[in-house]
Amino acid sequence: CLPYDYVEDEGQRMDFHRRLAEAATVKDVMRLRRELADRYGRLPPAAVRLVKLADLVHNSDLSRIAEVTPEDVLRIKKYKKARAVMLSCRQVICPLQRFGSVNRRNEALLTLARENNLFME
Repeated sequence: CLPYDYVEDEGQRMDFHRRLAEAATVKDVMRLRRELADRYGRLPPAAVRLVKLADLVHNSDLSRIAEVTPEDVLRIKKYKKARAVMLSCRQVICPLQRFGSVNRRNEALLTLARENNLFME
């Protein structure tokens, strides 16, 4: 979720969560990302992760494709895998990427995250 120290007002924070959940298109998600950055400054890792998850949900929606091809199915599987990795990693990736302290379990998560290009600025 959006960090409390990034969007301090609870009403505004909940409004952004609701609007992200209701976003109908990828453009809507990106518009909300720009709005967050304009209003509150550079997005912290937790906010970037939230926007990326919303983007992956929309990109994984087959109902927006008129004729689904085998390539579409492979792409959707990749997006779903990336979403699952992001959800399983929670807040592990960003602190480990920043501080470099890694144990074996986290090394496996980091490897999977790197393979799926999940590190974001």
